[in-house]
Amino acid sequence: MMKLKSLFLLYLTFITGIALSNQTDSSLIIGNFKISKVTDGDTFRFENLDKSTRLLGIDTEETFKTDDAEQKTNEIAANWEAFYLSEKGDSKMPVKADSPLGFEAWKWAEEFFKNVDYVRLEKEDDERSIDIFGRYLVYMIAVMKDGTEINYNIECVKQGYTPYFNKYGNSKRFHNEFVDAQNYAKQNSLGIWDPNKKTLSRL
Repeated sequence: MMKLKSLFLLYLTFITGIALSNQTDSSLIIGNFKISKVTDGDTFRFENLDKSTRLLGIDTEETFKTDDAEQKTNEIAANWEAFYLSEKGDSKMPVKADSPLGFEAWKWAEEFFKNVDYVRLEKEDDERSIDIFGRYLVYMIAVMKDGTEINYNIECVKQGYTPYFNKYGNSKRFHNEFVDAQNYAKQNSLGIWDPNKKTLSRL
């Protein structure tokens, strides 16, 4: 009997250890928040948050934010390459411009968050949690209405609405997950990897 009890305690300790190892370090959690506005695919406003945010590892394309955004998007989509070239002008560098895929990412994000109860904002580490513009640098963990959790940053890459944006370095916490997500989007020709999409990435 004692032997069985000891084995059970050992098993319980092992399982608890696994569970704890999968939990986020509490020092990296900024807090739980309700989203008050989805501005575009990677820009959000949150209730009772003292700063704006910059989502790590992603950079969705821009979109019109006026009431006639859909109409404007349809207009530029009708002559997409000419629109982009007019925006770029003589610049040798890629330019930021509103795009049909940016609008699509915005609408997808709005739909995605209809099923979200709240989000948990988490930092990369304690060394650099705020950028030069005073924004929190975050991963946004969406807690769905059924209790499941989805890392929105990674999901956005998986759906092809952004590449794994590592211009300023790889993710320290989720690099492998971002790489897998991008490979999935490429293999399934999603979003920016879809040759039929009107996106800045191919112009």
